[in-house]
This record gives sequence, C-alpha cells and structure tokens, in this order.
Amino acid sequence: MFAKYWNVLVVDDEPDIISITKLALRNCDVYGEPIVVHAASSKAEAMELLQGPLMRQGGYANLTVAFVDVVMETDTAGLELCHHIRHVMRNHITSVFIRTGQPGLAPERSVMDRYDISGYFTKAEATEDKIYSLVKSGVRQFLAAGVAGVHFEFLHQLSLASGSRERLSQVLTRLFSSHKFDANGKPVPGLRYRRWVMAGDLVLPGEHADEAHALRERLDRMPGTPLGNGADKLVIDGLDVLIKVAASPDTMEMYTVMSLTHPIPDLVASIHYRFLRAFSSLWLKAGVPHGASMMAVV
Repeated sequence: MFAKYWNVLVVDDEPDIISITKLALRNCDVYGEPIVVHAASSKAEAMELLQGPLMRQGGYANLTVAFVDVVMETDTAGLELCHHIRHVMRNHITSVFIRTGQPGLAPERSVMDRYDISGYFTKAEATEDKIYSLVKSGVRQFLAAGVAGVHFEFLHQLSLASGSRERLSQVLTRLFSSHKFDANGKPVPGLRYRRWVMAGDLVLPGEHADEAHALRERLDRMPGTPLGNGADKLVIDGLDVLIKVAASPDTMEMYTVMSLTHPIPDLVASIHYRFLRAFSSLWLKAGVPHGASMMAVV
C-alpha cells in the first residue's frame, strides 16, 4: 500500500543471531507488504548501510526497525549507533531495539532513558514470536508517524495558501504530485495507490477524474462507518476507500477517494479523515466573500 517492503536492520557480530532473525522473519508480511532484512556485523558496517538506501527515500526515513547488539567492535559500539540514529540522523521514526547478550554492560533503564530506544531484550529472549511482535509494533509506529508527518507538512503548506481556492488547489496538486517522486525525479516506493480529494465536481489532482467520480458515486451509496458527529463517514469496499466530510458551519462537503493495493489500516484512515476535515474548512473559508456568512456559501 505505502511501501514495497519494510526494511529491518540487524546489527550483530554473531552470525548465528543474524541467521536466527532472518529465519524468524521469513515469509512474514505486515499490512500486506514483505519484510526485508539487512544485516551488519559492526557499527561501521551499519553506518554504511544507513548512509545508503536505508537513510532516506523521498525525504523520509526508510528504515522501519533496527535490532542492535551492544557489544561489537567495542563495548559501546551498539549504543553509539543508537545515538547516531537518533541524534545525528535525527531519526525518531524508526523503532530501535537493543538486543544484548551481556545486559550488565548496558543496564536497561539507563539505556532506555539515555538513548531513546524503543525496547530492550536479551538474546536469550529473542524467540521467533518475540521478534515478529516487535517488528509488527515497529511497523505500526513507523506507519503512523510517517503518514502523520506527511499530512502535517501538507496542512502547513496549505495553510500558507489559505484564502484562495485557486492557490489551495494548486498547492494540493503540487504536493500530491511531488510526493510521488524523490529528489532525482524517480518514483518513490511507497505511493503505489491512487488518491483524490473531491469538492463538488472538482477533482484534485485532475488526472483520471472520471475514475474518481465513478468511485465516489459507487462508494457514497454505501452506508459505511459514521465518523465525527455522525454526519461524516468512512466506506471501505475491499481495496477502495471513501472518506466523506459533510457540510457544516465549519466544513464544506468534501471527499477523499482512494484505490489501494492492500487494505487500509484504521490509523491511516483516521489520519486521512482529520486531514480532510482541516482541508475542507480551509476550502470553505476561502470561498466566503468578505462580510458574508459561511452558511450562505455552503
């Protein structure tokens, strides 16, 4: 849906630990996408990976979960790597788990507090179920933070264009389009879906407008799940999604319709809904003549 795969980094100087982790995650997928395990046997090797494809993709961190051993080329190599991820790369989206065979060298509470890690466990506790559950929770956190971050940035840019529907439509179209490509103009893995925002007959962005109208008409006939005060709704029909914001004193009737490759998680639908309500409010206010009431515009 949003990524072709979830990247997991395993940093450990014991080959058996890396093999066990790969075995635990074999044939696993989360939200319909597979897990890809990248391995490093030292801090230095992990740093090289982090400067490559695991660093950023389309402006966003591309590493979902990292399992880091403490003792490798030095007694604190793993902790130094955690510091680098959080404070040098300023990556607070990736879930970082310390996995150690010598817990006395890095007491759990002090490590959690100082290095802002997501969890701590010993190698003896590293069962297949434990590893999978940590990856699943890490993907959930990564997805929530990533989707929310994108939408917050969208709303910031749209707020700068508030007051003009023409500017709002131009900015939203530009944001939707630019978000599909990285700095080199290549498609970003993670946006393999179609999404439109619709206000009346206006479709943003304008590509495949007929498809958007047909999708809205079909899904809007379904009852769906009430949202907000009950007038708004969410409709999910397989991989097709409609989110509706009803007309009110603060919002204009507006829709988001999406055609996905995998079912939408609840948290992603919730973030989309809040974004659409905010955008519909900006759109409504931008169409209100000076001194007129907003209800008159609706």
